[in-house]
Amino acid sequence: MSPRFIRPTIPLRSRRYDVGVKCDFCSDVPVATHYEVPGFRVDLDDPGVIAYSEGPWAACAECAALIDKGDRRGLAERAARRLGPLYGIPKGPALQQVRRFHDHFWERKMP
Repeated sequence: MSPRFIRPTIPLRSRRYDVGVKCDFCSDVPVATHYEVPGFRVDLDDPGVIAYSEGPWAACAECAALIDKGDRRGLAERAARRLGPLYGIPKGPALQQVRRFHDHFWERKMP
């Protein structure tokens, strides 16, 4: 399930894990695998903007390879590089927001 936002920010999650769904990390297709992650809430710097995530995170083959190697930096940079332009957000703010979500993902990712 996608994070819910009071106000739009970068949508970082697909609605559900299914064939043809976009990667929750970079929006690439096709999805190669998914990672179980307990739900979490992310407070963003912008007052009144609250995002949360529920359920598994879908990953394309490239993002899955970065996750499996434990390459947090590479994953965040790939996601920001792809998502920023999709949503018209400069690299710095996109990377900052991606890292916030990814930090929660890494802390909660089940083996």
